[in-house]
Amino acid sequence: MADLRENLGWLLGAIIAGVTAFLIWFYESGLLNTLIGVIIGVGIAYFIQTRTQNRAWKREYSVKIAEQVYGSLYRDIKWTIWSLERKNFRPPTFEKWGQIQEDHRYFMVDEKFRAKLDSFFERSRKYGFTTSKLRNEVLPKIAREEAERIFKTKTEEIKLEVKYKEGTHIVSTSPEIIECLISQIHPKD
Repeated sequence: MADLRENLGWLLGAIIAGVTAFLIWFYESGLLNTLIGVIIGVGIAYFIQTRTQNRAWKREYSVKIAEQVYGSLYRDIKWTIWSLERKNFRPPTFEKWGQIQEDHRYFMVDEKFRAKLDSFFERSRKYGFTTSKLRNEVLPKIAREEAERIFKTKTEEIKLEVKYKEGTHIVSTSPEIIECLISQIHPKD
């Protein structure tokens, strides 16, 4: 037992001496400075690579949002403005936002802007419902009532269309008299 304790002490001392000699040699040879330089270089490279990768992902995400969300919304809004400027009174086609609301793209849009788009979507749906009712119910009813009053006959006997003749030939027929009234365009045009 005593022999083991003496050998263990000698073995422990040899290990400590060997480690100390290695550390002195490592320090004196310049490998310590090299190792520190490599560690610092790897750290800087990792930091720069991480920042560059994050920027690339953000840029890619921004392009994806622009293509998938804002591009289609821009086309819908542009068409709606064009239609209103020409007094076309067609129901607006802002339905793309309705599709976006139903999937993950909804959360790609900034929260405040999303609320404004939701509000605009609801208003455009109400406008679409109103113009559809005007076009399909109100104006045809007015036209039939006035036709009955002017021609003193029942509307079932009246066909609401406009025909143009030059001599004995029919030049154009416009069955969409309601559309012409809404757009304030002469049926001949």
